[in-house]
Amino acid sequence: MPKVLTQLSFVKLMTHVTTLSFVYGLGQGLEKITRFLLIPIYLRYLSPAEFGIVALARLSATFIAGLLTLCLESSITRYFYEWQKKGIERQAVGTLWMFTVIWGMLLTWVVVLLGEGLFNVLFSQVSFDPYIKISLWAVGLSSLIAVPRKLIRMQERAVLYTILSYSHVLLGLILTVYFVVHKDQGAVGILKASLVSNLVIALPYAAVTLGHCRLVISVPLLKECLQFCLPIVPGFFIKTLSSMADTFVLEKCVNVKDVGLYSIARNLSMLIGEMATAIKTAWIPFYIRVVNERDDYKQIICRSTTCYSAGMAFLCFGLAVFAREIIVFLGREAYIDAAAYIPMLVLANLISAHDGILECGILMAKRTKFLSIVPLVGTGCIVCLSLLLVPPLAAWGAVISMLVAAIISFGLLYRYSIRAYPIAFDSVAAAKMLLAGLFLFVISIWIETSKVMLPSVWGDGVAKGFLVILYGFILVSSVKANALSVRHGVLLNPR
Repeated sequence: MPKVLTQLSFVKLMTHVTTLSFVYGLGQGLEKITRFLLIPIYLRYLSPAEFGIVALARLSATFIAGLLTLCLESSITRYFYEWQKKGIERQAVGTLWMFTVIWGMLLTWVVVLLGEGLFNVLFSQVSFDPYIKISLWAVGLSSLIAVPRKLIRMQERAVLYTILSYSHVLLGLILTVYFVVHKDQGAVGILKASLVSNLVIALPYAAVTLGHCRLVISVPLLKECLQFCLPIVPGFFIKTLSSMADTFVLEKCVNVKDVGLYSIARNLSMLIGEMATAIKTAWIPFYIRVVNERDDYKQIICRSTTCYSAGMAFLCFGLAVFAREIIVFLGREAYIDAAAYIPMLVLANLISAHDGILECGILMAKRTKFLSIVPLVGTGCIVCLSLLLVPPLAAWGAVISMLVAAIISFGLLYRYSIRAYPIAFDSVAAAKMLLAGLFLFVISIWIETSKVMLPSVWGDGVAKGFLVILYGFILVSSVKANALSVRHGVLLNPR
């Protein structure tokens, strides 16, 4: 990573964060491909019942996942560069690492020792010993690497971060083959593979971290970090719930075919979410570092967020316009009806993709309770609107619920972030880009329905491609207008 950011131009800064995002995205893509290779193993060597046992055992472990580290690794995101200025980063990292390891192992041991009765009630179809017990220890061991992973990310060592993350996934694949194929241990073998891989990968993470910390526990530092992080813990559980709330309600109200169509549309639209996650992995350390090292951080953040909005809008527009063609290209015309759901779900993901930018302001202001309040409101909207809209509208009810929840969550985050830590976000430029995209999308629908080109699913591709290119030019002009406004100081006082 660059030792200092003070002498880099805006173009070089954007090149820096884009490179990091690409590395993180490449790593996440490789991880997903590797995990995909496990599916044939599951299908061949596990019965449906065993596969269900694995799913439920892993679900049971999520009940303690958020408590294992108390989200203390998030304090590294907020304070790392401040600790560097004070010369206490080694002591701070050592404090957090030692505490999370001791607390995580102790909590796991207590839950395994005393939690059998509770888990037998919650998951009556899965035996606590060995399935849930192994899964709990596997998740417990993940507390060993939470702080090291965040440290490497804040140091912007993207290549090392990607290598270690992918090594973890690859090791899990190898161990799954060993336990399930070679040892024929079925569901227990899969859970054992997770347990052993988490334990083994902790060693290289520990080796990296030991060179950047002092193994002491500073009570004042720990107290400050706990005050910052504990309000985030409820948000962790709420986000986990929100990821399945729409599908859960849908499954109760519509037939399996509609659930399948909605699911494929949701998975395709989540490509935007995956891209946003890769960018967020690089963006948050970049944001925090720029604020701490650059006097012109307001200008940089304002311009970079507009570039981000434009890039994400372009990708979303292309996915929405070519939804039908993408499904046909994938070879599943039986799912062609799912294309109708994709544009609204893509819009919801585009709006949610900006949450990470706004969360940075809340982190800087140390108002972390809002990181639990906003997901609570969003999840409540999804559940209530789904219960209200899915019975009369079927899958469209779930689509509308996701979009409305995304809009409300973004509105709350925007309000809290701008008030808590007022760094300009060019909402006018973002609104103009969104309206232009919606207008051109309506034209694409007219092209598709009126058949102004050739009467086939591919026939309108040229016209749609022209709209995508036109939208690209509109976005570039918006980015240039934003840069001009920033140079003249028009956007630098959001209050």
